[in-house]
Formats: sequence, C-alpha cells, structure tokens
Amino acid sequence: FNSTDDLLQFGFSNHVHYDANMGWLFLKIPIDFYLGGKIKYIKRTIYNNLGTGTGFDVGFISTMPLAPIFDLDWLGNLNFGINMQDIGGTTITWDTETNHQDKILFNSKVGYSLFQPVPQYKTNLIFSIDQDYVYNKIRHYGFEYQYDEKLFARLGYYDKNWTTGVSVKIRTFFIDYAFVANELGNSNRIGLRIR
Repeated sequence: FNSTDDLLQFGFSNHVHYDANMGWLFLKIPIDFYLGGKIKYIKRTIYNNLGTGTGFDVGFISTMPLAPIFDLDWLGNLNFGINMQDIGGTTITWDTETNHQDKILFNSKVGYSLFQPVPQYKTNLIFSIDQDYVYNKIRHYGFEYQYDEKLFARLGYYDKNWTTGVSVKIRTFFIDYAFVANELGNSNRIGLRIR
C-alpha cells in the first residue's frame, strides 16, 4: 500500500543584531540572533484512510563570525540553534469509525553548523550536526554545497541511514527534492518554498 504525507507550513522570524564588546583591543564581535516559528498543517494518507492535524514549532539561531576572533578574513560563521518541534504534541485524527488519534511527540533539537564561504568560486559550504532529545537521541550529520545562491546540494547521515537532496532557486521560489533511506522503505520528498 502507499503512504503519503502532505505538509503546508507558514513560517515567520525576527532578526536581532548585537555587537558584543570583548574588552580586548576594542574588539567587537557582531552576533546575529534569529527567533521564529511555524504553523503546519499535516495531511496523511495510508491505504484508504486520511488523517489530519496541525502543529506548531519554534526555533532560535545565533550566528557569530569567526574571522574577527581568529584574525583570519577567510573564515566563515559558527551557528548554534535550538528547535522545538510539535510543541504540546501534534495530534493526527483519522477518518476511521473510532476517529483514532496518533500523537507526534514534542521534540527538541540542539545543533551546530559551520558556514564557510568560498567567494572566488561563488560557493558556500555548510557542515552541521544536531541531536534529537526524543527518538533515542539520534544525531544528524549534514553537508550542503551552495553555488551562486541558486543551486543547493545536500548529503546527510542519521541512525545508519543516508539522505541526499537538491534545491533550485528561481527568483523567490525554491524547488526542493530529498531522498531519505530508511529500513521501513525509502522516501522521496518534494517541496516548494516561497520566500
């Protein structure tokens, strides 16, 4: 049988800039903070049944340039993030006679990434790691290659599974594709984002 998930998300965020005075040689390190959230509508189809639900996520990212700290102009940024998914739990209600409900557990993630620009090749490289705090504290490792801020290629690894993906930016639209390997069966994910 087939199983599909449709997800519609609306995200919003706010950016705050702060210059941290480190006190030596009048050095100030610019730190940017981003706080945001998203509301999501989930539609799941398994065999001939349909389940729907809504959820809410919030996240926080701070980014700090490494160049002024190490006095090396070519160094990129170090990022730290916290993501709280399905706050309060997200309930999927099925169209069965009993209106069965599945609960998606509240999950929090903590992660780090290194963003390294390579301007002579119009390229950015991102290396990342994060960890869930439910689901057996699974760690995710990722690498992203960005070309000219229009083409994005990704490779990831989690819990003995590989993932890969690509995104293309056309004006304000992003078309996303991801392949996720899993012991229950491989998944293909297709997305459209508007920024």
